[in-house]
Amino acid sequence: MPSSSPSNLCDHIDLFLVFIAQQRRYSPHTVANYRRDFTHYLTYSHDPSISDSAKLSHRDCREFMHYLDQQGLGRRSQSRVLSAMRSLWKYLIRQGLVPLNPWELVSRPKLPKRLPHHLATPDMIRFLDSFDLSDPVGFRNRCICELLFGTGIRVSECAGLNLADIALGQGEIAITGKGNKQRLVLFGGQAAAILSQFIHQIRPQFLEGASSQAVFLNSKGGRLTVRTIQRIVKTQAQKLGMNDALSPHALRHSFATSMLQGGADLRAVQELLGHQSIATTQVYTQLDREELEADYRAAHPRGSG
Repeated sequence: MPSSSPSNLCDHIDLFLVFIAQQRRYSPHTVANYRRDFTHYLTYSHDPSISDSAKLSHRDCREFMHYLDQQGLGRRSQSRVLSAMRSLWKYLIRQGLVPLNPWELVSRPKLPKRLPHHLATPDMIRFLDSFDLSDPVGFRNRCICELLFGTGIRVSECAGLNLADIALGQGEIAITGKGNKQRLVLFGGQAAAILSQFIHQIRPQFLEGASSQAVFLNSKGGRLTVRTIQRIVKTQAQKLGMNDALSPHALRHSFATSMLQGGADLRAVQELLGHQSIATTQVYTQLDREELEADYRAAHPRGSG
């Protein structure tokens, strides 16, 4: 290493941040997050030299992670700091400054499972009923949301729907999901009625002379994007003063929760959602139990004891 090279880790962190900003094109927000994560280590180690860093062991790394835990840093923040340190050491290895990456030997903190956000049935009905069906755009948006809630399909699957995928008479939709896996989902009731009306009466108004097999179209006759569908859901929720976090994924969660609360078999819900693992679907049973417990505590005279 040339004698003019910086000898302390702090200076190499600055060089790394310049590298990810200029070469990797990371956003200023991401670069600022990296800098904040590195500050934890510099505070802990008092600005170590690069020669000290080259001797760092995985035990030293684990002790630092234990320090973060003692400082009260949340598990997700700890995990982000660990990712930042791994990335920094990869950079230092490429620069020939350290021989190996001891951070790779440190296990990530176990993160608590986040229960999916969903709408209770009365709120879902209020949300769906709020669209203006006298306006073609409002009708289209209502149809999208009815389908998301009525079938549990992903927003990407909804955006990718073609007319040939839908069997109106059978109440079935052929879905191509993750990994190009095929599955059938079912729809009925409100979703069937509004989807049929949309396809036969409302959708032609969006074509504008264009030819498209996409079910849901924009004002120019092109296929709606995932981002647009996400914006449709969020904007409508904001109009109603609902949770700003409401998303197409929350409608999928609401579908799964409603199915299980209605007595559906867990494996049937797994099949409809297109989950590879039953463990992914089981998170909804936890959510269902939490709601049941909350209802019990609120309703039973001895429930709050």
